[in-house]
Amino acid sequence: MIHKLIQKEYKKVHSLFAGPHLNLVIDAFVEGNSPGRIWVDDVVGPRTAFMWDKAHCYYLVGSAYNEKFNTELKKSIVKKIVPEAIEHNRFLFKVYYTSEVWESKIEAIFGTASPRKRERVLYTLQKLEIPEWRDKIPPGLCIRRIDGKLVKKTNLENIDDVLSEIESCWNSVDDFLRNGFGFCLMHDRVIACWCTAEYVSGKKCGIGIETAKEYRERGFAKLTTCAFVDYCISNNILPHWDSWKDNLPSIAVAEKIGFKKALDYAVYFGRFNKKNYF
Repeated sequence: MIHKLIQKEYKKVHSLFAGPHLNLVIDAFVEGNSPGRIWVDDVVGPRTAFMWDKAHCYYLVGSAYNEKFNTELKKSIVKKIVPEAIEHNRFLFKVYYTSEVWESKIEAIFGTASPRKRERVLYTLQKLEIPEWRDKIPPGLCIRRIDGKLVKKTNLENIDDVLSEIESCWNSVDDFLRNGFGFCLMHDRVIACWCTAEYVSGKKCGIGIETAKEYRERGFAKLTTCAFVDYCISNNILPHWDSWKDNLPSIAVAEKIGFKKALDYAVYFGRFNKKNYF
């Protein structure tokens, strides 16, 4: 059997999430700053857990040898989770896991979607290497905090994309405004680049960064992230940068800003197909 936990029970599975990349995520879930659901084999003393952030990320942690749980989980994924994900256009997915033993299990549980193993890398801030970043902002552009006033300006270009990014990582925009933070680069009434906090807990957070297509390859992601990092430093928050290992431009930006590699790890990456589930 599999059992769904309520939010106040999430701390029961905290110890199953081994590794800095998974600690970052579960800490935010336990504090209630990230949306999602968790299923376990035993509510009292869970040995195996499955978590879904209700977007594109799934997590398998604890004992991989819990075959009864794995079998029931596969049925639940096929009958309930995948249809809901597809309904909300969450076709692409990543599966995070705690040990290599999970790899064959993932292929069985998500087999219909044919996920493949891919490498990712986690960086943490060592030191802001561009302290003079404000001097590098081009004329006609400015950095703005993503606050209550900005999110209400529906006439700003790309504001819907900013809100969508926030809503994918937070319970609501209001929750983000209370417990998170973010910055954007403005060009007149266009949000050219935005950087938002995700997986926030205590004194650490993840980073969500996006640049509008017509503003890419101009160093704007670096400038916007510098504003974000400056805020983190001022508030004693350790930011984490997570990327595909083969995304060399992303890694280059992180390293130029002052992030240092903390961990190499693997996930399974796939795509749900309606034909395979309906």
